[in-house]
Amino acid sequence: SSAASDVYKRQVIKVSIANIGSVKSYASATEYLNSLSVIENATLVEQSGTVATYSLTLIGTVDDLLNSIKLESKLRPVTDAYGQTVKGHSFYWSN
Repeated sequence: SSAASDVYKRQVIKVSIANIGSVKSYASATEYLNSLSVIENATLVEQSGTVATYSLTLIGTVDDLLNSIKLESKLRPVTDAYGQTVKGHSFYWSN
């Protein structure tokens, strides 16, 4: 069966999302991530203060994910003092 190899090809990445300070924002962020067509599954793996770390199973590439996030303003990439996106897939929840 090809199902196993399809699963094997899925890319899993971790993202950190800041400003998740309430049950409501956590629920909204989780719902938003799971609504993106490029994400097969989003699971919370760690919550530290107001930063939530999710494990995302992607259908497609990390670039596909970043492009779909850019279409809406709910998740903003965290940038450094020079306006460059910081490494490690860090975002700020702005809903």
